[in-house]
Amino acid sequence: MFMSLFLKECKIWCKSILFYAYIIILFFFYVTQMRSESAIKRPRPGEKEYGITYSENNSDIMNGTLKVLLNEYYNNKFVTYPMGFYKPVILSANEIKQVEKNISKLTGITEKDWKEKLDHYYESKNIKWSFYITKDIGYNEFLSIMSDLEKVIGKGSKYSAKALKGNAKIAKTYEQALKEYDEFLKKDKVTRAYARVFSDYMGIVLAILPAFFGVARVLQDKRSNASAVIYSKKCSSIIIVLSRCLAIIVMLFIPVLILSCFSLVESLYIAKTMGAAPDYFVYLKFCIGWLLPILMFVSMLSYFITELTNSILALLINSGIWFVSVFLGFDSPLISVGWNLVPRFNIIGMHGMFQEIFPQLVKNRILYSILGVFMILISILIYSIKREGGHKFYGKISQNFNNQS
Repeated sequence: MFMSLFLKECKIWCKSILFYAYIIILFFFYVTQMRSESAIKRPRPGEKEYGITYSENNSDIMNGTLKVLLNEYYNNKFVTYPMGFYKPVILSANEIKQVEKNISKLTGITEKDWKEKLDHYYESKNIKWSFYITKDIGYNEFLSIMSDLEKVIGKGSKYSAKALKGNAKIAKTYEQALKEYDEFLKKDKVTRAYARVFSDYMGIVLAILPAFFGVARVLQDKRSNASAVIYSKKCSSIIIVLSRCLAIIVMLFIPVLILSCFSLVESLYIAKTMGAAPDYFVYLKFCIGWLLPILMFVSMLSYFITELTNSILALLINSGIWFVSVFLGFDSPLISVGWNLVPRFNIIGMHGMFQEIFPQLVKNRILYSILGVFMILISILIYSIKREGGHKFYGKISQNFNNQS
């Protein structure tokens, strides 16, 4: 019974204009984004620059953090990422005073002098940066000051102990660039680096498009007035809802897998031309581990909300989640994934940095997978209640919601 219903649901989507619109949008997004990515070139001695890296030297961390602090102070816009989500903080006059006292401690300069110097720097274009941590401040005292700043600004700021390294941007040396290139070939095997970027781009569209499918499937019964017939059938609610939900997930996931094959072929070609031993199954791993939790959570959240309300409320809620995850979280430091629905790693290479965020990424994906399964279970429960309540009113839950709205 389950398999016949599942196949029937899949056939419904095969005849749906919405499904083909989904495929077209996915393909367009892939072509316009992934085609712009280029491989890392082997660095050569004597080049002018080799890019940017992050230093672990205490002096670099302290001075880099001071530069970030002065820039945020000047604009009175302190960036924080509580739970991995972007949140700009504008401090009050009293809070600004506390920050100013800490800047004076860090620089060893009077407040009046460093303010004049800072204004002059931003008003002039050709002046070099000349703010440095005073020699009287050791690293432990620096950490104590950062802790005070975090209390003023809030959790998830650039002054938390975990984020300090991200402030220490320095120019790569030839040796560092060569090491990164070797990691790109031997550890990432080229294909893994491209699979990460593919997952990054696809995650953006998969965080919103599946929402339309959950809404469409539930409301289809309402439009066709099929609820009375379905509610009266002997087939269990578990089989009906599970077949629908799995059909949505499978049908949405298949185009993602097909697109990943195109990207895989391209990355295999690049890997072989560079002499690397490719990972043939890496795209499958990333599609299942990185993208499937997004697709599953978004589609099942919309299915659950629509089953509950018999309205398009799910589209509004999912749009809000998508906006926060993508447009407000795009500047999130790469050293921390947080609990964002759409993890970002839009960089070819950087194997070491990805290894740092990988444990958090695993926890993140497990969470959204569990939430997706939970949405299915709740949808089954709601569907059962609606069947028991009578088909005339599309269920007690949706009726109560509509009366309140």
